[in-house]
Amino acid sequence: MLEWNLAAYRTDLANDILFVSLGVGNRGVFDTFGRTRRQGLELGFAGDVARTRWFFNYAFVQATF
Repeated sequence: MLEWNLAAYRTDLANDILFVSLGVGNRGVFDTFGRTRRQGLELGFAGDVARTRWFFNYAFVQATF
């Protein structure tokens, strides 16, 4: 049996909260950004071969700030 899924999305946000690195280790702060957009595609396949279940998933994300 073969299963598949496909999704497309686009989201526009105002006053999004993002992590901003301070450049020292993992230290940083959270700050608001005026406008952000995330859009992309997700694709997945799954199937059964004998007693084995397999999966393949792919996501493409384009983010602009």
